[in-house]
Amino acid sequence: MKAQTKTPLISVYIPTFNRPDELQKAVDSVLNQTYPNVEILVVNDGDTLPEQILSYLKNNNVIQLSTQGRQGACVARNKAIIAATGEYITGLDDDDTFTPERLAEFYNWTAKHGDACLFTNYIYVETDKRKKRRCNYSEIDKNIIFQGNFINNQVFAPKRFFVDSGLFDVTLPAWQDYDMWIRMIKNFGPAILLDNYSYIMDGSADIRISKSPVSVEKAITIFTQKYPEYQQEKYLAYALCSKQTYYSIAINWKDFWLMFKYLNKISTCRLLLSKTIYRLFKVAT
Repeated sequence: MKAQTKTPLISVYIPTFNRPDELQKAVDSVLNQTYPNVEILVVNDGDTLPEQILSYLKNNNVIQLSTQGRQGACVARNKAIIAATGEYITGLDDDDTFTPERLAEFYNWTAKHGDACLFTNYIYVETDKRKKRRCNYSEIDKNIIFQGNFINNQVFAPKRFFVDSGLFDVTLPAWQDYDMWIRMIKNFGPAILLDNYSYIMDGSADIRISKSPVSVEKAITIFTQKYPEYQQEKYLAYALCSKQTYYSIAINWKDFWLMFKYLNKISTCRLLLSKTIYRLFKVAT
């Protein structure tokens, strides 16, 4: 009889701050994975968790870590990555969930094709609406990644990919995950899309980091210094488009012209129109 090969340990890190109910749902979604060998690391970022949550984590053999005061999600992520004993690592925000097959699908692909940085599509939930958000690229290489963060906020990869890429940059005011994926792709090759929707992102109370346009503006400045690619106008145009698309701020003509020059002209004009309407409505009210 052929001996069975033990499945490698997968570590899942979950930074948390002041969301005990959501945290339990997130942890439950990892405990309910069909993949049999999982380690969960919950990093309490300077918060005081209710006793019932602490007991719940303890009873389910969840590793509990904490930061010294409120230091932010990236410090918490790095602490978990360093402490993780799994051969592979992935992350989960404390208000999001996995579908039951997520880790098994990552491992099955890896067992067949070898180690790589993997990511998936996701479902965005807002009140009573569920929207599928799909990436249009089957893989993200070192050229495509500078057009925008198509990977979103989580990847699955060997622990060494995270460590050898320098972990998350805690000095960045925004785009910390994007920055990490850039370095990982540069070091280990393209990120591969598994074409499923195994990550569920809760946008009903979307209190996420990096929501400030000022923080994004600072991040763009740092990116242009950190990555020579961002000193090229076409990549800067993509960064400006990301800022303008996701934040309710006025668009200036210099940014508009740069985007118009390198990006889809119809989409750029639509963006300008929507910004103009928004400003007029804001003035009127």
